[in-house]
Parts: sequence; C-alpha cells; structure tokens
Amino acid sequence: MIKVPPIISIREKRRLALYRAIVKRLREQPELWAIPMENLDRWDKLNGPRNNTSLWREILTTMSREDIIKMLLSRSERGDMWRKSSPFVGIITQEERNRIFERYRHVDARGKIPISCRLSDIAREHGIAGEMTDIELIDRLLELGATKAAKQVHDLIQRAEKITASKFRL
Repeated sequence: MIKVPPIISIREKRRLALYRAIVKRLREQPELWAIPMENLDRWDKLNGPRNNTSLWREILTTMSREDIIKMLLSRSERGDMWRKSSPFVGIITQEERNRIFERYRHVDARGKIPISCRLSDIAREHGIAGEMTDIELIDRLLELGATKAAKQVHDLIQRAEKITASKFRL
C-alpha cells in the first residue's frame, strides 16, 4: 500500500517551515520549552481560560517532547490545526520568522521555491552577504568549513543546469 501525503497549500507549507525552525531551536535550547506554558498563562490572564489553552496545557504536561514535535510537524490536517493555535510563539526571533515569510513570498503556483531563493537562504544562514557568483558562494562556504552547505549549493546548481538543458534542449 502506498501512503500519499496530503496536498497542502503554500500557507500550510509556510506554517510547517516555521514549526521546523521552532523545533530546531527547541532541540538546540531545551530551556525554551518553558515559553509555551508561559504563553498559556499569559493568555489565560488576558482572556480567561479557553478550550484551546486547556488542551495545550494538557498536551504540554502529559505528552513527551518528541511526541509533541511529531504532532507539530505532522503534514496532516490535524497537524496544521495544532500549528494554527499553538503556544510556541516567541521561540524563534522575528527576523527568523520574517526570513521564512520572505522565502515563501517567492513560492510559485506549484509550491516550489526558486533555486535563487534557496541559494540566498543558505548564504544568509552562514552570514554571507553581497553579490557573488554561485562558484564564489561555494568557495566562501568551504572557507567557513560549511562543506554540507557547499554541497547543497553545488547540487542546486547542477539541478538548475539540468532543468535548463532539458527545457532548451541544450
């Protein structure tokens, strides 16, 4: 039996990308797991207890962190529902959030991110700024010891060249 993942919208993909960044940060800094409960406490003080805050409070106190992560990263409708009402606000910075939103601003109708945006993301993640050729970017990444990122750039460039060659029969 083949399991086909559900089709998700660009908005849902962006939300999933945000939660991947949140999960990455939670794994790097486990002390940030306190933030969701603090958010729930603050929301209850402002608005009074609500069903979704009670549900989240129960989830955070009864489920393992890994199970919560699986739930947040699930590509199901239910996973997206949990991401929409989540108390994980404040785990990533506004700058990180803006970068994800900017990347998805360039997503095409098929839900694909242009290779140029991916290259820019890789450069930004490694503190590289300014205009440069793809080869210069690879060289700079190698100088920084970011061999995995350099390979990603190399693979993206090769993929772009193959697509171009097939479209134009080069």
